[in-house]
Amino acid sequence: MREIDILGINYIIETYNPVDNAEAMGRWLEKQSKIIIAEGMKEDLTMQTIWHEVTHIILACIGESELTNNEDFVTKLSGALFQIADLKIKNKQ
Repeated sequence: MREIDILGINYIIETYNPVDNAEAMGRWLEKQSKIIIAEGMKEDLTMQTIWHEVTHIILACIGESELTNNEDFVTKLSGALFQIADLKIKNKQ
């Protein structure tokens, strides 16, 4: 089990066993402060899915309900966030 703090709210990240491949790779359960992620994915896909759900949460918290319901937008933004989250800032000599 993992945990993440997003804008002052602690979310538990749990895994679940999807019934079939048509089921979502992840979901945000707002009332339970949980993110659930499908089991059996490679770590990079798991992290990208977590970023996708985090993006939904951030957009909802800042009052952008229209954007948080736009899966295409959320996928594009979360993909960009996932890419830059792993960047290493280097000291220039």
